[in-house]
Amino acid sequence: MPLANKMQNYHSAFLGSEIVRVKNATTLVEIRDRCTTDSPLSLHTVFPEKMAEYAGEQVQITGVYEYHMGFVLYELRQIGGPLIEGHWPEEALQDQELRGVDEHEFFGLASERYIAKPSDDGSLVEIRDRDKRILCSLRMRDVERAVEDINRVAGLRCIFSFALRYNFEDDSLESHLEGDQSTPENNNG
Repeated sequence: MPLANKMQNYHSAFLGSEIVRVKNATTLVEIRDRCTTDSPLSLHTVFPEKMAEYAGEQVQITGVYEYHMGFVLYELRQIGGPLIEGHWPEEALQDQELRGVDEHEFFGLASERYIAKPSDDGSLVEIRDRDKRILCSLRMRDVERAVEDINRVAGLRCIFSFALRYNFEDDSLESHLEGDQSTPENNNG
């Protein structure tokens, strides 16, 4: 198999300007340790030196970059503050909305609701809900790889953010939202 087929695809889970949360300190130290090698091209050479200091913080993505060997890296800014030195690997970030799963089901993991599959003729990627309704069709150069990537992203994003990431509308989300009339003015009888 050619090396290009073994590399991670250039397909980011997060987009520029999104607000995300940095994972916990233990995870950040594990990432740095795993990515540290003697090579001058090692990923750890582009990471912030003090990654763990940002654990749990909400940050804004200001840039999305493709590092050699196909890794997606992010440039981050503190909310209302300066850029953070270095570049961050995707696995150090998480969808901030996943913390809201107790507030609403739409903040649950997208992979529990959606799945990407090739179209019947293999020319498109289809994002479907678990009832097999097609919500989105995407033309991708490498359909098989795109299916893997989109399903990987579904495991990182909440339902609501995933729909925004791939720019589709799920009517079942809208019907649930329309039925939710729990605003204070509607509860005053």
